[in-house]
Amino acid sequence: MSEPIWDKFLTERDKQVFAAGGFGVRQGFGKRPALLIIDVNYDFCGDRPEPILQSIKRWRASCGEEAWESVKVIRRLLAAGRTKNLPVIYTTGIRRLDNWDSGSWSWKNTRTDERVSTRVTNLPGTRSCPTSPRNRATSSSRSRSRARFTGRRW
Repeated sequence: MSEPIWDKFLTERDKQVFAAGGFGVRQGFGKRPALLIIDVNYDFCGDRPEPILQSIKRWRASCGEEAWESVKVIRRLLAAGRTKNLPVIYTTGIRRLDNWDSGSWSWKNTRTDERVSTRVTNLPGTRSCPTSPRNRATSSSRSRSRARFTGRRW
């Protein structure tokens, strides 16, 4: 078995602490796999492929063109997962309109109060980017996170 990539950043003492604490055992893959699509939304992708410095003017957390290249890969992954009838779970974060629940994010970013999606594009930033033509989803919504399940149940 090869050494985990992060081991080169650990001291010998760190490695001893992890071993003594019982950490480092491989988990395996389990028997009921699922695809988890995390934060592939307009807040992080923008509303179209464009250079990051352009996109970030409207979507402050956008990853620009690279995000849309990733969306193409995710579409292929979803297609492969559907051939195996894997469940798909999409997650995204939501906040109260008054940003009360934004916590320290509001202290770290001067653009926290912007509501770009409603002012500029009429797209909610937490809406998932179009990774799939199908939209058979159930969703649940909580403060700060939201998950949406598509596909067959286990």
